[in-house]
Amino acid sequence: MTSVVALALMISLAQKTQVVAVGSCSLRLTPSPQVIAVRIDYADPQDRNTQGGGDFRETPRALGVDASELITLVRPLNANLTRPAGTFRCEGQTTGAGAKGELFFYADRQYVSHLQRVGIRFAERPMYDLMTAWVADVSIPYADAIVAQGYRVSLQQLAAFHMFGVTSVYLQDLRSVKE
Repeated sequence: MTSVVALALMISLAQKTQVVAVGSCSLRLTPSPQVIAVRIDYADPQDRNTQGGGDFRETPRALGVDASELITLVRPLNANLTRPAGTFRCEGQTTGAGAKGELFFYADRQYVSHLQRVGIRFAERPMYDLMTAWVADVSIPYADAIVAQGYRVSLQQLAAFHMFGVTSVYLQDLRSVKE
């Protein structure tokens, strides 16, 4: 298991520098100018064979971009996708039909500290775990609710719980049936 000190150092470095892109991103317009389709593909910085990704729909405002910028040919574009686990930053260029670029991830220190405090375990690949938690949109209240039911899980397991719709009420009901 990765030590707290190693995890803190890794996150600190990730927030201060862009040592390596974790993957790629693309943005494209949808029929509605109020919605942008986003695709992210990421890999574990420690093991490029461990990969993840997702498709999202976001408002231009949430991304920090103007939708009209996406129809500009070859112009630099930076978009941020922020959730509790951290921020994915897409740095690329417009294509006339959207944008493509490199993907960087910045973990949220307070999120990590809280998860460690309540006993959520990090695996050997903490940055990958955090990126997966970002994709699953694992919030602090969700983590707290699962821990309150007596579950001591890893961040990867917590992300899987969330993706499959496991709630604290479900776990409570499951426990009452078992007893």
